[in-house]
Amino acid sequence: MDAGLERGDRTNVWLEGRVASPPKPDADIWLAAVVIVRLAVRRTADRHRMAEWEQDWALFGPKWSGHRT
Repeated sequence: MDAGLERGDRTNVWLEGRVASPPKPDADIWLAAVVIVRLAVRRTADRHRMAEWEQDWALFGPKWSGHRT
């Protein structure tokens, strides 16, 4: 079906009874991806740091606090 549009022409697209918003610019997509990756790296690093802290505490905590387990 030919809608009479040429390449580069703008038109509205309807999805579920409403006009769909235009796609986000590439820069916005890259920014969101960088933020997600940063959060994932930070969460992984925090988990590793907490595991190391717990290992060290298991070794030195009883000596420092005087509590034996």
